[in-house]
Amino acid sequence: IDKAALGLEGTPWSELLQPQFLGLLSSSVGQHVLLHESQSDIRLADDVSLVKLRIKFARGEESNDGSLTFDSDFFRRGEMTTDGALSQLDYFHERAFRLFRWAITDRLHQAMEPSPL
Repeated sequence: IDKAALGLEGTPWSELLQPQFLGLLSSSVGQHVLLHESQSDIRLADDVSLVKLRIKFARGEESNDGSLTFDSDFFRRGEMTTDGALSQLDYFHERAFRLFRWAITDRLHQAMEPSPL
């Protein structure tokens, strides 16, 4: 997420992402954080699928705002049929959309100029 590309320079991260995804960036020391990384492995509701969620924030010397990478890898262990794989991919697609939409605020969502599904 590049604030400058979205016309959001100077906007605090706390106005763009939900606090549970920000860690120290949402605290009083957030403006001083140069690098923040988190990783979570989350079991999905079907009890056989997982998502590995990685969030990385980096503030370089050239940018006071920094940039944030939101990476989610969905997977399932074990074998399945081709038909099952297509169904699983649909399931992952829906969950990926929901995860990202849950993570961002309405302000960031609008700045990204969403199109209808």
